[in-house]
Amino acid sequence: MEKPIPSSDDLYDFFNAVIYRWLKLPSKKVASVDTDIQVLPNEEGFLFSEPSKGILVLRTSKEFGEGLARLAKNKEVPHDLFLQMIVVFWHQFVGKYWQLDSRTLPPLLFKKSVPRHWPDRKPDSHLTVFILEQPVELRLWVDLTEEETARWKTR
Repeated sequence: MEKPIPSSDDLYDFFNAVIYRWLKLPSKKVASVDTDIQVLPNEEGFLFSEPSKGILVLRTSKEFGEGLARLAKNKEVPHDLFLQMIVVFWHQFVGKYWQLDSRTLPPLLFKKSVPRHWPDRKPDSHLTVFILEQPVELRLWVDLTEEETARWKTR
C-alpha cells in the first residue's frame, strides 16, 4: 500500500483535533505505552477493503462508554456515540491521509472485537490517550494478509 500511515504523534494530533471539534472533549496522549495489551472491555472495530485491506480498532473502558452515553443523553443524541466516534474518525482519516471519501468506499465489516481477532503483529499505527479521565486506544493495521482477514471474519 502506498498510502501514508501516520506516526503515533501525527495520529494523536489528528485524533485530538477530530474529537475536540466533534465533542469538545480534549485528549491527553499517553507518552509511553506498555507493550502488554491492557484490558479495555469496550472495543469496536471494522475491516475495510480500500485503499487496501485493513482493520481499525477503537478500545476503551466501560466508564468511557458510560460517559459518552451521558453526553449523548444531555445533547439528546439518539445513538451510540462510541460507535459514531469510530465512524467520524474514519471518515476524516481517509480524507486527510488517503484523499478519499469514505462514503464512496465499499461497506465496512463492523464487529465487537477482542484482541484475539487482531492480526498477530504490532499495529501499523497505534495511539493511547485519556479522554474524560479514561483510556482510549486506537490501533490500525493495513495491508492484511488473507490469513489476517480470515481471522477477523471468523472469530
